[in-house]
Amino acid sequence: DTKKVMDYNIKEISIILLDSIKRKTGRFKFTRCWPTGLSAIPLQYGIGDEALFTTTIVYNEVFYEPEIIPQCES
Repeated sequence: DTKKVMDYNIKEISIILLDSIKRKTGRFKFTRCWPTGLSAIPLQYGIGDEALFTTTIVYNEVFYEPEIIPQCES
């Protein structure tokens, strides 16, 4: 069975948007993503620190999904 390269991708990436009091106001959803660039990731055994890196991603579709905030909270 032969697979295409794009069959091995990231199914979805979500970026959640928050307001100044950290309420969710919406999200951007990117689908069928494929990383095209990645900076070095430190792989130190036994370290529990956050690993920061930069990546470039190509995607097929992007959606914006607004969050419904009750009128009494806005």
